[in-house]
Amino acid sequence: MNEPFKALIVLALFAAPGWGQTPATGTPTPAPNDAVWTQHNDSQRTGAYLCEKELSPKTVHPGGPFHLKGTLRVSDAIYAQPLYVPRVDWTDGSGPAKPVNMVFVATVDDRVYAFNADPGVRGGNYLWRAEVFDPATEVPTNSKSFPCQAYSGAIQVPMNLGTFYKNIGKGGNIGIMGTPVIDRLNGLLYVLARATSTDGSRYIQRLWALDIHDGHVIDRLDIPATFTDDQGVFDPQWENPRAALTLSADADTVYAAWAGQCDTELYHGWVMAFRMNPATRKLSLAARFNDTRDNDKIKGEGAGIWQAGQGPALDGAGNLYVISGNGDFNQYERGGNDYGDSFIKLDPNLHPVDYFTPSNQSTLDNTDYDMGSAGPLVLLKSLNPGAPSDLIIGAGKECRYYVLRSDNLGKYDCRGNDAAYQSAFITIGALVSHYYTPGEIPQTPEDHCLTNHVHGGSVYWTSKEGNQADHHVYVMPENDYARAYVLGPDFRFPVKGDRVYYTKPVTAIVPRVLVSGSHQPVAVVPSFVGFTLGGEKTREVNRITGDKGVNEANPYAMSTRKSVGMPGGILSLSADGDDPNSGILWVSIPQRDAYLMNQPQPVYGTLVAYEANAKGTLKELWRSDANAKDAVGEYAKYVPPTVANGRVYLATFSNRVDVYGLK
Repeated sequence: MNEPFKALIVLALFAAPGWGQTPATGTPTPAPNDAVWTQHNDSQRTGAYLCEKELSPKTVHPGGPFHLKGTLRVSDAIYAQPLYVPRVDWTDGSGPAKPVNMVFVATVDDRVYAFNADPGVRGGNYLWRAEVFDPATEVPTNSKSFPCQAYSGAIQVPMNLGTFYKNIGKGGNIGIMGTPVIDRLNGLLYVLARATSTDGSRYIQRLWALDIHDGHVIDRLDIPATFTDDQGVFDPQWENPRAALTLSADADTVYAAWAGQCDTELYHGWVMAFRMNPATRKLSLAARFNDTRDNDKIKGEGAGIWQAGQGPALDGAGNLYVISGNGDFNQYERGGNDYGDSFIKLDPNLHPVDYFTPSNQSTLDNTDYDMGSAGPLVLLKSLNPGAPSDLIIGAGKECRYYVLRSDNLGKYDCRGNDAAYQSAFITIGALVSHYYTPGEIPQTPEDHCLTNHVHGGSVYWTSKEGNQADHHVYVMPENDYARAYVLGPDFRFPVKGDRVYYTKPVTAIVPRVLVSGSHQPVAVVPSFVGFTLGGEKTREVNRITGDKGVNEANPYAMSTRKSVGMPGGILSLSADGDDPNSGILWVSIPQRDAYLMNQPQPVYGTLVAYEANAKGTLKELWRSDANAKDAVGEYAKYVPPTVANGRVYLATFSNRVDVYGLK
């Protein structure tokens, strides 16, 4: 399927420079420290760039030299994290190829750009641009094509998709939603794009392999509706490839994941594996996994794998981890194949190996508090001496961390979550904010701001001072502070005091269907309004949390300001290796709640830098809204900042990447 393709700029092809040896199968690819080749920096999704020599708390501060340097202009909004690869051989055709540091940007109108990452960023022109659709017969898929339904439980209400703040598009293009991935060993960029036939009769999803030197197409593969398996029918219209792509350790397999186009009962959670034949340079579909294939309806039963854009993660053996959203769950039944609100472990060929599902899964499903609003973070035992195994960390809309062992995730137990290696709420306040008692239901869109959902994922960094290694985890939920933790010697989160046990169960009404700008109550579930520290254990498992009592994780430092509304802070970290004095936590946040779009003005973003190793308070080093000249464009929802080589690249919905650095 390698069809002729005309790039907007025709460039010569040169061999990729050597980036190290091909690793053994199952071993994570050793990334050049100065490349950001995948979403959140590596296949474990740590979000840490550890070769930063210029940006540090000494150079990033108010009144200092760190400012907006310029913008990279593109043709449409950006949902994908910009990627960075240094020393790519490139020529404009006027002379021999020379190494260039490149930034790659993918837009919702099915275009991929490569920019010079260094000089001339103000209004900088691209080095090459590729259109990943067939302009003669196709257009990028547009969200206006979808008559979405908003729902909670069994109640559905017709809704204009444009109501949401570009959650899946403000009546605009949704061609490329997930972050591409770059195979540095072979000089390839993989991107998954959606297109629609010009007459609107056919929806196409297609995986493209582009040469990173000039953007020309190596191969392309349409995602088929069926395959030689028992996983069911894939619907290219309704399945939304929101999660970032993942590259296997041996660089021969690309993994993609799908969720729903919007909250309708018209989708499954899919994962697919695609192989690139190194001899023929042809793509093929190798395996598929459907996480709700036992449903008895004409179309799917949810459990989408969207993870707010975070990609599936790999462990040290090459196994894949994803976290699903609301949907059917029947793993407690013999032979069940539905994994709603679950951590799922898949082998490299996408056979399910293990899973963990919170004991309150039915409550999470019925109240739209899905686990899958953030992706997994994997801590490799090989890089973290003292860990009992590779560890998987995740937190979703319930604002509760789960730490799981890769050799025994824990499966499902309706009596509680003791099978998890650890369970701890990020903030106990999240418990109260999740549920409202009768007479206390806010009637304005701002009621969404009462939640502490986690989106995207946490970031991880190990700093060392002498012989002491500190293993940091950072997170910033909605309407909450940025929080920094140091894991204990057993790689569990420190907790505050005794366990918390609930004492006053009540009935609460959970709002969550948007009708003409207001929330209506749609479900009644058991909840509580009071709790005590260290009280008597209740005999019955609390049906909201799935536990008799829970812990609250104890941070060593917090920011002084909270995030404002959805989606909270989307994080990245930069440091000079493990130097404890070099770390900066970078946070992209909206200036107002980005849940709704039916507001008079667009929602703009703010970039904030915190000293990552500060004690007690996460010291705020710098913020873009302190100086009008540093202002961020329209907020790009769920997109982490990309830090590389002394610069921060921040995607926006203003058709540009804002580039920050030292003067």
